[in-house]
Amino acid sequence: MKIKIMKVHINNYIKIGIFILLIKTFWGSIVLIPYTGAIDSVLTVLACAFFLLEILYQKYSINTLAIYAVFVILSLFSASKTGSFGLMSTVITCLVLRKENLVDVITYMYQVEKILFSIVFIMAIIMSLFGGPSLTMNVNGMERYAFGFTHPNVFSAIAFNIIMMWVWINFNRMTPKRILALILVELLLFYFTRTRTTLILEMIMDILIVIPFSIRILSKIAMVVTPTMAFITYVLAVLFMRGNPFAIMMNTVLSSRVKLTAYALEKFGLTIFGNNLQGFRVNWEANWGLNDFTFDNLYSSFFSSVGIIWLIACTVLFFLVARKKDRKFCVYIILWALYGMTEVHGSNCYIFFPILVVTTLFTKGTGKKQYGLNKQVGNGEGIIKKS
Repeated sequence: MKIKIMKVHINNYIKIGIFILLIKTFWGSIVLIPYTGAIDSVLTVLACAFFLLEILYQKYSINTLAIYAVFVILSLFSASKTGSFGLMSTVITCLVLRKENLVDVITYMYQVEKILFSIVFIMAIIMSLFGGPSLTMNVNGMERYAFGFTHPNVFSAIAFNIIMMWVWINFNRMTPKRILALILVELLLFYFTRTRTTLILEMIMDILIVIPFSIRILSKIAMVVTPTMAFITYVLAVLFMRGNPFAIMMNTVLSSRVKLTAYALEKFGLTIFGNNLQGFRVNWEANWGLNDFTFDNLYSSFFSSVGIIWLIACTVLFFLVARKKDRKFCVYIILWALYGMTEVHGSNCYIFFPILVVTTLFTKGTGKKQYGLNKQVGNGEGIIKKS
C-alpha cells in the first residue's frame, strides 16, 4: 500500500505536539519498553505546551480564546476525574488544528504512525528472537499475534487506523487495483490478529468506498448514527439486566460486551464529567460471572467513565459535520460510530483518527485551507459508477 509521499504544510509547533502525542500513544501501547504514569504525564504536558504556544502565536480574538478556555478547562476537569489524558489530548488537538489543512494533518500523522508501527514491528521480532516478549498471546485459548503491543486488539486497532488514513488520503483515487490491495492487507491483518470486529468494520469501509451511495442518504445516516448506537448500547444493557432473551443473544454475538456495559451501569452508574476507574479491579463477581472487567464499548465508556457530556458533544459536532454532505466526512463518521460498538479507542484521535473531522467546523469562510487545495475531500462517487 505505497503512496507518493506528500509534502505537508503544518506549523512547527503543531507538528512537534502531534509527534510527541504519537510517541506517547505508541509507547503506552507496547510491552517492549517500560512505560509509567509519570512518563505519560510528562509527554502530555510537553505536547500541550507546544499546542499552547501555537494558540498564542495565532493571536486569536478574546472570544475565541474564551471558547478555547472553556473546552480546555472542561477536558482538564474530565482528565482529573478519569485519571486519563486521552480525551483531553484529542480536544486540544481539535482546537489547535483550526487553521490547518486537514489533509496535510492526516498525511503527516499517517507518515509518522507508519514509521513508528514499522519500528515496533521490527523490534518485536528481533527481541522475540533473543528471549524478549513473545509475538503471540493466548486469548481465550487462541494464539493471536500482538507483535509487541499490549494486546492483539491494540495491534489491530493501530494497524486499522493507519489503513483508514491511507484510504482517507487516497479517497478519490481508489481504483479497483487499490481496493484489491486494501482487501488483501485487511485479510492479512485478520489472519495474524483474529480480530473479527476490525475485519467487519473494514468490510463496511470497503463497501462504503466502492458503492456510490447517495450523499443525501449517507448524510442522514451520519447525522443520527452516533446517538442511535449509544441508545442501542444503553437499551441492550438494561434489557440484559432484566434477563431479556434478545439482549442475552446479542451479548453472545458481541462477545460479552452487553454484559460488561450492564455491569458498568449497575456498578458505577452514569457520569456527566467522568469517573476515575483506573484502579478498579474485579477478582470474581459470582452474580455476573466476571473475573475481569474492561470497557469494550465506547458508549459504555462515555456512560460510566469518560462522561456523557463528551458523548453529547460528539453527537452535536458530528451532526453539524454531516450536514456539510461531504461523502468522505460522512463515511468516517459512520465508521467512528460503528467502531464504538466494539472498541473503546474512538475518543483518542491518535489511535482512531476520524473524530478529527470535527475540526472542519472551526474554520470560517470557504474552508480552502482546511480542506486543502488538492480537493481530496470531495464527494467521491465510489468505484462503481452510477449509470
